[in-house]
Amino acid sequence: MKFEGIPFAAGLAVIAGSAGILAILHLLRVRSRQLRVVTTLFWESAIEQPRARTLFDKFRHAKTYLLLLLICILLALTLMQPRFAGDSTGSICQVIVLDAGGSMSDVNSEDGANSFEEAKKAVMQRVRQLSVDDQLALVAVNPWPRLIHDLDDPHVLAGKSIEGVRGSELPAARDEAIKLARLLIEGKANPRILFVTDRAYEPDPELVEGVNLEVQNIGQSKDNAAILFAGFEGKSGLNRKGNLRVRVGYWGKNNQETTLVVQRQGGALLFNQSAIMESGSTHDFIVADLPADGDTLVLDLTPADGLASDNQLTFRLPFRPVIHVGDDASFPEPLRYAFEADTAVEAEKNCPKCFKRKDCPRRLKGKNLVFVQVVDQGPMVEGGNDLVPAETLAGNLQPGMVKCGTGVGVDTTGEDLVPLLLSGDAVVAASSKGDDPRILYLGSSLFAEDSNFCRTPGFAIFIGEALRQLGGWDDSIAVFPPERGLADPLWRERSSGRFEPVSMPGSRLAGDLSSVGGQTTEGSANSAFGWSLPFFWEVMLGFAIALFGLEAFLHVRGRIP
Repeated sequence: MKFEGIPFAAGLAVIAGSAGILAILHLLRVRSRQLRVVTTLFWESAIEQPRARTLFDKFRHAKTYLLLLLICILLALTLMQPRFAGDSTGSICQVIVLDAGGSMSDVNSEDGANSFEEAKKAVMQRVRQLSVDDQLALVAVNPWPRLIHDLDDPHVLAGKSIEGVRGSELPAARDEAIKLARLLIEGKANPRILFVTDRAYEPDPELVEGVNLEVQNIGQSKDNAAILFAGFEGKSGLNRKGNLRVRVGYWGKNNQETTLVVQRQGGALLFNQSAIMESGSTHDFIVADLPADGDTLVLDLTPADGLASDNQLTFRLPFRPVIHVGDDASFPEPLRYAFEADTAVEAEKNCPKCFKRKDCPRRLKGKNLVFVQVVDQGPMVEGGNDLVPAETLAGNLQPGMVKCGTGVGVDTTGEDLVPLLLSGDAVVAASSKGDDPRILYLGSSLFAEDSNFCRTPGFAIFIGEALRQLGGWDDSIAVFPPERGLADPLWRERSSGRFEPVSMPGSRLAGDLSSVGGQTTEGSANSAFGWSLPFFWEVMLGFAIALFGLEAFLHVRGRIP
């Protein structure tokens, strides 16, 4: 016998407590009221019953007590939910895996329901088919697998565990779920795995070798279009302007007209184009001549189809504006040549030296303005040392090829600066940390006669990369499908570079829903069936209520006191 409700000890405590309370109630008697009557001839037999004059008296109503105690015992058994099985050797160890990925939570357009709710009902139906001797574990995949019901938990708690599962917009890592299920049933007798999902699943044969795996498909066949790729393609070497290429895939029974709408985050419409797509095909939509201004674009596929989560995407354009540089007339010629050679830089001639003031007229124009200052006062730097890039340098300067001259370096002790170039222990180039103002500090030692750095192409490259870093230019935008995030969930944190990764909402693995046939595969379970019924405790509850009604009826009729 097993108890799927409250523990056996708790049930015994309820029964013992009920027996004690009923006994005390039957022993307690209220003192009778004394009245003056004419004769006691007819009262002698009546006085025998309420004769109690003390707190505890003789136990007189044993039948009533036993009937009420039986009702309490049945109610306690209802809470304990005992189940009996005739043979436990045929019990199974069942692990049910529930797919809670993105495709499960979308509403079916035909009946208004979604596959996730239907899958929950299918799981509970399978749970009710298990006997008390069968072991049950529940695994939810949303998108990573997690154990929500352990093998030692009572079956009655499975419903609460299932109701607490929430869906995800990402696809489920189904192979990882099977691995977790295999760990749970390892070494168990009669192990079985049931996978409840809304699309076909064919795992690696080595993954399910020696395991009784059953896949139960839920829902109806759904056509689906998905955004597979979005990327910014620069039109020039600086990539300040380019095209947005959006690749859309479609899987379904019939050809479908798919429309892509692209808007700026503020609501301005940029693109609205349709294409007739065949099942299993892809189509590239191109939004031409977009500036790399760092704005956010909202992409939307219509009409609504089987999976809504792969129809929307938020894409941020790279930020690559023209960098306006405050040009002082006293700048060395190598620095001026570096400005002229970089088409991303526009020098502001005769820039006033009041750039540190917030009311500088150049800054008030809203330009992406960077100021360059050649430092001629500060710590002295000896010539002949190799220039070494600091860790924060945006470029890839090769050390050992360039030398620093004799001159002044940049004093970073009193200023909140970021070192860029080092010569020994001295800092010869640094930048400001904040955005107001953006300043590039260059020591005069870089332009000394015994310095060869300012006369090499690497100097112009260094100036351009330092200005881009101050100007806020971001690196190439990284795009990856949802499977990349599933395979390596910490990739975003480990990825280097100052860019915002864009996760593509769809792929063939995540978005192909056309393979679902709509049929539901009913599995069989070897149940050790005895006299117990799946709802035996409900029968006991009804029987207890019936006895309680019988006791009240007999009491009214005077059959029992």
